[in-house]
This record gives sequence, C-alpha cells and structure tokens, in this order.
Amino acid sequence: MKRIFSTILFAAALAGLVACADIDGLRSDVDDLKSRVTALEKQVDIFNGNIETLQLLASSSTINTVTETADGYELLMSNGRIITLKNGADGEGVTPILSIDAEGYWMVDYRDGEGFRPIFRDGEKVKAVGLDGVTPVYGVDAEGYWTIDCGGGPVNVLDAQNNKVKATAEFSVGNPFFSSAYYDEAGETFVVELRDDDKTVLNIPVVDNFLFSISDASGEQLFKAGETKIYPIVKKGVGATVVTRPEGWTVRLSSSEIAITAPAQDGRTRGAVADTRTDVAVLAYCTFDDYATITKVKVSLEGASGTHDPRASIYEEGEVTTSEIGYTVTLSDATSYKYVFRKTSEGALTLEEVAEQGTPSEETALRFQGLEARTEYTLYVLPYHEETAGTELATCTIRTAEPVYTSYYEAYNAGEVLTVGGLAISKSLFGEAVLLTEETKTIKTDGVYFVPDGVTAAYGSGAGKRGNLIVVGDNPSKRGEFAFVGTVTRIDFDPARGGNFVLCNLHFKLATDSGQGQILFFPNNESGGTMNTVAFENCRLDLTGLQGLSFTTDTRSESTGIRLENVSFVDCDICVGTDTRFGYFFQYRKHNSFGSFIFRNNVVWSGSTTNAARLINGVNSASAADFAIGSPVTNLEIENNTWINCKGTPVCYVKSVGNYVLRNNIFHAAITSYTPVLRYSETTELNGAPVTGAVCDNLGYVNGSAAVCWKAANPNTLDLDGYVQIVNCPADPFDGGRFDTAEGIFVPNADYASYGAQR
Repeated sequence: MKRIFSTILFAAALAGLVACADIDGLRSDVDDLKSRVTALEKQVDIFNGNIETLQLLASSSTINTVTETADGYELLMSNGRIITLKNGADGEGVTPILSIDAEGYWMVDYRDGEGFRPIFRDGEKVKAVGLDGVTPVYGVDAEGYWTIDCGGGPVNVLDAQNNKVKATAEFSVGNPFFSSAYYDEAGETFVVELRDDDKTVLNIPVVDNFLFSISDASGEQLFKAGETKIYPIVKKGVGATVVTRPEGWTVRLSSSEIAITAPAQDGRTRGAVADTRTDVAVLAYCTFDDYATITKVKVSLEGASGTHDPRASIYEEGEVTTSEIGYTVTLSDATSYKYVFRKTSEGALTLEEVAEQGTPSEETALRFQGLEARTEYTLYVLPYHEETAGTELATCTIRTAEPVYTSYYEAYNAGEVLTVGGLAISKSLFGEAVLLTEETKTIKTDGVYFVPDGVTAAYGSGAGKRGNLIVVGDNPSKRGEFAFVGTVTRIDFDPARGGNFVLCNLHFKLATDSGQGQILFFPNNESGGTMNTVAFENCRLDLTGLQGLSFTTDTRSESTGIRLENVSFVDCDICVGTDTRFGYFFQYRKHNSFGSFIFRNNVVWSGSTTNAARLINGVNSASAADFAIGSPVTNLEIENNTWINCKGTPVCYVKSVGNYVLRNNIFHAAITSYTPVLRYSETTELNGAPVTGAVCDNLGYVNGSAAVCWKAANPNTLDLDGYVQIVNCPADPFDGGRFDTAEGIFVPNADYASYGAQR
C-alpha cells in the first residue's frame, strides 16, 4: 500500500469544550453536573467522529469521489466509507490531541505536560492502521471523567500521575479537526492541512475507478450462533483480495457479495466466545496501480462471554543482512508467548509442536544472528494469556540478504547464480570457469569466461565451432573488453549441440580486418538445430564494419534450419556504425525460426542518417512463396528502446508473429517513406499478424522535412486489445535534452522522459 504520511499530528479539537481554570469553582449540584455530562456526551460524539475520520484518511490509499457541500466536503473513500469534513469556527477547551506515529500506532497528548504517549490496551500499543487497526472510542463517565474503549470496554483515562482526567467544562460551538481542505482537480488529489504545530499536509489521490465497499454493514453486526448474513459488495478496479476473520467465523467472498457465518456456540469453540467484538476485514488491491484499501465489518456473537483469546502479530524489524534477521512481536489479549525460529526448508510446525518446543518470552524485539546467506527462515509464535494458549500460530518468513560481490568470478565460485536472458549460469550447472589473464586471454574452447579489468578477451583464428560460450565482464561496476583479433571474422557455432551464447557486462569490439565479421555464424549447408539461449546484457556492441550480427545462407533446407529458442538484448548500447555492410542483426530468411525475441532498454544508433539497421530480416521477398518458408517469431517484445539514425524497418519481413509487444520506444531517423516497425505476411495464403500483444506508448520522429511517418506494423492497425498507433511527434523529443552520436548518449527532454531507454 502507498504510504500517505510518515507521522500525523492531529489536533482533534473537541468542538466547543473550554477548560475551567478553577476546578473547585464548578458547582457541585448533581443535576447541574448531569446536564453538563449530557451536553458533553453530544460533543464527544463529534470528537469520536473526528478520530474515525483521521483513521480513515490514514488507512485509505485513495479517495473515490469528492463532493463539495455548502459547508465543506463529502468524501467517498476507496473502501466505501463516507467522510464529511465541515468548516467551522475555532473553539476552546482542554482537549486531547491524537496522532498516529510512523509505525501506525495511536498516540495521544492529554495536555498534562507529558507530551505524546501511546494508547495502550492490555499492556500493548494500539494499532491505528492496517487489518488490525482499532478505533478508540472516547466517552465521559457519570462523574465527568474521560473514558476510552479500545475494544475491551470503557476504562478511565489516566494522566502521568495515574489520576483520572476531568472532561467536564464550559463549552461553545466550534472547531473542526482540520484547518483547510480542498480538491486539487489538476493534480487529482484531495489536500488536507491538519491543525497541528507542523501544519501537516495530506495529499490523497482521487481515483474514481478503484473502489471496494460492503453495503448494509455499518455499525456492529450482531449474529446468532451459526447464523449467516449476506452483504452486497461494490467493486471497481479490484484485483487480488485478502480476507481476515475472527477465530471460528467463516467468510465467503464472491464477485457480488460477502457471506459471513458466525460460529456455532456449543462450548467447544473457544475462539468464537473470545472474539466478542472484532472485525471481518478485506484487503483489496488495485489492478492498475500500487493502491490498496481495507474494508471492515464489525461482528459480534449474541451471548458470548469474555473468555481470553490470545493473539500475536509478527513484523520485520530493522535491516535484514546476510546473517541477521530482526522481528517485532506484538500481542493482543496476551501476556507472553513461546517461539521457535528455524529454516523454512526444515518444514512447518504445528501449534502443538511450538507449545512443546518453544522458548518462552515477553520481549517485543527478537533478533537472530549467525544465519546463512540467501536462506529463508521462519519465526513461529504461540501467544499466551497467563496459562491459556492461543488457538492460532503467528508466523513470519524472511530471506537473508544476498552477498555483495565485487567480482562475478568470485560470486560464481561461491555458488551464486547469474541469470542472463533467462539462462541460469552457475558453477553447479556449467562447471569450472576461467578468469582470463593477459597470458590466457585468447578464447579457443567452450566454457564460462570472466574478463577482469586490464585484460581484453580475444577471439582469434583456429578456435573451431562452439557449442556453449559464456563471456562475462568480471567487474560488476565496469564493462570488460572483448574483441576479434587477427584475421578472424566470426564465431562459429554448431546448433546441433543445443547450446548457449551469452555476453554480459562487456564492450565487444566487433570490427574486423576484412569487414566481413559475424558474431554468431553457422557454417553453410551443415546440420541445423536449436540453440537454447542467445543473450546480450549490459553490453556495448560496436558493429562498425560488420557484415551482420548473425545470418544463415538462403541455401538452407527445412532439414538444416536454425532455431533460436531464446534471444534477448537487454540494457545494451549498440553502435551500428556508418559503414556497416548490411546492418542486419539476424538475417534468417529461409527455413529458420525464433522462439522468444526480447529487445529491452537498449540504445541503437548510427552516426550517419543514411544508415539502415534491422533486428530481424526474416523473409527473402514479399512473395507468397518466400513468406511460406520464412522465419516465424513466437514472441516478439520491443520495450523502452531508443532507435537513432537507423531508418530501416526494425523487424522486416517475418513469416508471422504470435505475440507482439511494442511499448515506450523512440524511433528517430531521416526516413523518406512510410516505415513500419514490423512487417509480416499479409498474403492470401498466410496471415502472419500477431494474435496477442500490447502496442502502445511509442514515439516516432522524422528527422527532416519529409511528410512520412512511423507505424507499429505494416497495416495501419492491428486487431489487438488496447492497440495504439505510434505517435509521430511534430517536435524533436531531444530538443532541450541531449543528442550525442559520438558518445551514444541520447536523453529526451522532460516532456518525453518516459520514452526510450531508461539510463
């Protein structure tokens, strides 16, 4: 849930109460006292309403509807509760000041010179927000002293000297708890300034399409034993829900109603008797943003007695390190607890096992040391009220932190897993790795290689065909160096081995002496096969002089076709250069195929506005015959990329695309004709259009005066839900930002900062 505040100080002014400086001067007449108490009770209702208002404002992540009234505002919160904020004049009086601390607990200042202190119930601080939040209810007793009820019945409020606090006073009309409130329509927020010393301001989002409310359930809902009551619900924009309930109660939540069933009171269900006044709560999560709301129904059982029902809650406390975990244990209707702490992998414990094996404690804070890194541990807590054990265990599972390494090679040897392009790379899976040195920098065999600072990994002649080749820059904060040397022009692979080719955290200088290089080459007319993973992550790729990143000849047959199961380019800077021979990443035009092709958060650029570059060139021509044997792509995802001075269609002529995602990209080039990002078969014989996908939030810019445009695909529209064509921007999105083809740095101005690669 989004936090609306860190600490709220709330001068919940009791409307109209005025302190009497001389208590002895109060008239002792009983009838007069009764009349004063009666009048006070009416004002206390206003006071309690203000407390509930504060709690609702603090607990709800959003407001659904704002309605301005003649004297204030009416707010429909996202949990269906209605708040009325009224303007009013300032009054006077000795009034408690309520607040909620940063951890979500109630705090109160009784104006006795002791400042703020927690509100307690059964020796424990009272929660204000969350599923276990409680609304304190203030009152005055027959003698005119403050009382407070936090769920266990009213008790007298005591000052710092344990004396009861007098509430009886003269009063006049007055004072709401806030000093100002207004609806900021432009910012879609409701702004409330509280009446405290810090002038605390709440900015609460107004989201009219998020709501979860329960109808006909205001106040306390009284049930007979075993009775079921059904309440309609209204919801908008709600995804997952979490339901909590008192022990022994049953809750069924459907799309249109919530059914609550009380326990059968047969003397055996102790929890049913214990929970005489508590809540059924629903935590509802928003489907489209990081919002959540809590809706409660207060339930009670007719004839239930006050038997104790110990409860416990566990929260993570402090920093979780590779060897330490801390917890906070809070108790409700409990005086102590037993706990067991152990690895989650050792299996779950029952309540009986914790009762037998547990360590007794009354401590609020627990911290465990000497733990194993990246390992899950679970704390089990069984609460007690004196000798009575609770009916439910509280548990909390936390994973220790990952070790921080300054060397990928060190992490690899320590058993860590590096995941690139969905491929898990570890010593247990790939065996011993090589940390290259100046003397051993030339790679000639399969394996996993790490390139340290000061060493340039080299790929030279005579290395043969690869099955598995994984090369990683060793320093996590700096790219390693990798280059072709001598007369070598390519890295040959044998796809029949079903291997992997991975480059991570590298600056790969791909230019060759002959200008004919290919980084992923399959010898002509030899056996075909499927490579598992081809992945480039956090790499600088200089393609100047390259013939193509990878290509197969058009002489391949169906039996010798190449399939790349998983291809990914993530967080890469790719300089196509000004003299790249073809500018094609993958030219696979006959009898080949791609599984998943991911291109995410990359910058692709050329220093020349006349260059062309394509990710995939998958068909020899636009004829039906060539489309029939062209390369299909099962899943194509192109997200958050910056495409500069590369005028070619990024994905040109593929047989078909199953799923197509195109989001948050910038396409910027001097194109001279209509240019689609994707071209697929539209022949009578084959419709290669994407079946599923998400196309939206893309920006195109034509560098020059040509009256042409970028398109998401070769037709003007795609039959996809939520499809939005590329927006062709009339103004240069880099005007006022940075556009540097020499350094490969491209930063759009503030209006377009969400488009393109995020660096």
